[in-house]
Amino acid sequence: MGKWIRGAVLLALPMAYACSAGSGNRTETECETDVDCDDGLACEDGACVDPGGSGGSGAGGSGGSGGGGFVGQPCTSGEQCGGALVCNRWESRCGVCRTSDDCAAGNWCKDGDCVPAASCTSDLNCSASGQLCDTVGQRCVECNAAVDCKAGGACLGHSCVPAVPCQSSLDCASLHMVCGQALPPPWPVEVMGNACQECVQAADCPSGNICETGMCRDVCRNTGRTCGSYMGATCGTCAVGTCTSGGTSCALWNAYLTGRPVGGIALDDTTAYVVIQGGFDPGSVYTIDRTSGVATQVALSDTFVESVAINSTHVFWSEVGTLRRMAKAGGSAQALASTGSTEGFCQELVANDQYVFCALYDFSGPNGHGLLRIGLDGSVSTVFKSSEVPENLIIDGDRIYWQEPGSYIGYSPIAGQGQNVFHDANVTSFSVTGGYVYWRESGGAGTYRKPVGGGGQAELYTSHRLFKFVEGAFYVIDQLNIRLLRPDLTVSAPLVVAEDYWPSISYRTGDAKGLFISDGQDGSTTTRVREIRLNE
Repeated sequence: MGKWIRGAVLLALPMAYACSAGSGNRTETECETDVDCDDGLACEDGACVDPGGSGGSGAGGSGGSGGGGFVGQPCTSGEQCGGALVCNRWESRCGVCRTSDDCAAGNWCKDGDCVPAASCTSDLNCSASGQLCDTVGQRCVECNAAVDCKAGGACLGHSCVPAVPCQSSLDCASLHMVCGQALPPPWPVEVMGNACQECVQAADCPSGNICETGMCRDVCRNTGRTCGSYMGATCGTCAVGTCTSGGTSCALWNAYLTGRPVGGIALDDTTAYVVIQGGFDPGSVYTIDRTSGVATQVALSDTFVESVAINSTHVFWSEVGTLRRMAKAGGSAQALASTGSTEGFCQELVANDQYVFCALYDFSGPNGHGLLRIGLDGSVSTVFKSSEVPENLIIDGDRIYWQEPGSYIGYSPIAGQGQNVFHDANVTSFSVTGGYVYWRESGGAGTYRKPVGGGGQAELYTSHRLFKFVEGAFYVIDQLNIRLLRPDLTVSAPLVVAEDYWPSISYRTGDAKGLFISDGQDGSTTTRVREIRLNE
């Protein structure tokens, strides 16, 4: 925004400010036809503009939900500028920002665009650029109060804007604003308590906005909320299910299971199969209807239950010393095979219609730690033995992949034995999808992929502290939040906010459904399981 000469009283008509405010060269009669404009520009509403638009994206403001806007396009409201832009009503044109508070942290609004701001802790850090320090945001900005603006301007969102006095909203009609109370420190005393502004109440703003210090703020878009309400603004509704606590996704249903924690979740198109470990109490197996969310306990164990897997006809789970199965169609649980000693169990399971693979944890048994292959007839063979329990078992084609904890990615033929190294590095997580193996390396080394048939590796993303692959998607787990890591390396607003413990991502099925989440509840002996429809 441009500056005004301090001390001058603003008594001119509102339209004069609409035409002269800011640092641009616009006048009230900049053009009448296209011939009055430079080559490539068109005359629209008395202004020379780029008819093709240059695009743009901002971090906040009252952009509204319309589309097709471009930087510099004439406007009277945010809806005309499209979702990524805002309308500067003082200048009657679309931009990335109106004030510095429309910009992301570390930026300020200059001539309608968000640009990097110098960092500061004192006004002395900003004096060379003729700016002041926003000590809360620790950035150099145009103003902190109206007294910092010249010509009696107002300081809104750390930017100087025209302060147009009024007695009635009729005085503000040409600016497409309303007349509202305007008091120091953001407003100058010259307006005598009332000035033209975007809003005096939320009803003056587009949906999803609140009215704050006379300006519409799109708090829903700024916080990534797509459903529910926030600070009094309605962010949207869920066509199916209920809005999650973070307002960023819709839970198709919530199921509450007795016991905790969850030992594993497996899904087919219609049913979720969930095992509750039980800890010192007996574990159990539940089915959850993925349409209704109705949970049914189908098995109760004498020991804890550690993991679960399914194939086309059966569900499998591990108890201490025994691998059990049950037909999906119903019936009783049956012992399929022994997992070694009375202390051995499968820390992880994966299955197809030929075999069940067991990541064996067993200090005292004959097999020790390693990978077992169990036939559907109950036959057991050892793929390999190891001093560590293999993790992240994945069946892909004719191979079984695993991860040596904190080390390499290995594989073996489905029907074979031995260990083959696919990638030798300090791998913290990996996935196999679409003909590629993806992995993340520890120590901030990066995230990579390589064709399953071999070849060169390619770095895809910078690393995050806690990172997980789920069916080819990339997620960051940060305390109680689950966020999506986008291809452009930005991180989404929280998709899910858990209520207790670090949340667990269990599955992702694609567009029709979403994430399958389990988390505990503080002070409770139950576990909540929910299926989330992503709005990202």
